[in-house]
Amino acid sequence: MSPLPLGEGRVEGSGLAPRLGYNARELRAHLDVGGAALEEGRAVEETSETHFLNVDLELRSDAALAPLLQALQGFAFALHQEVHWAVLELDTQPATAEEAVLLFADAVASLPASARALWYACRQRRLDIGILAGERPHSRDFVLSPAAVAALSEMAAELAITVYGSATSREKPRVPQTPPSR
Repeated sequence: MSPLPLGEGRVEGSGLAPRLGYNARELRAHLDVGGAALEEGRAVEETSETHFLNVDLELRSDAALAPLLQALQGFAFALHQEVHWAVLELDTQPATAEEAVLLFADAVASLPASARALWYACRQRRLDIGILAGERPHSRDFVLSPAAVAALSEMAAELAITVYGSATSREKPRVPQTPPSR
């Protein structure tokens, strides 16, 4: 893996990206290099262990989202943005789903009243936990504490869990060779 450049986008916090000295955007651009992902500062083959990736915040609203997204700057950035729909990630790479949920809850709690009104006016406020499936272990738990569940409720946010298949599950199926006809 090539080294990530240090830059002005450096952030402080407890997630993986800041511990390595990079922001989440720089780290995300390098996560899939060579078929490997980063977990806790070490390379992990995609097909080896099931692990937490990140949490996306998906917002849908009948009102324009730009003022709300602007208020969330410094906490999160838009992966995708349209007038009434946006997908955001935290500026810092969280180590766990729990950490991500609590960081998003802190961000929402710190919104000014006008932005908080836009938040609650959204018809969808979804935190989507991303998990990359691996070949081992046979099963793995990703737990949210009662405090994180309460934070979801206070944010009036729904929770989704997306499990991405391992690299081996994304391979093209092999087409059996048929013997030439005589």
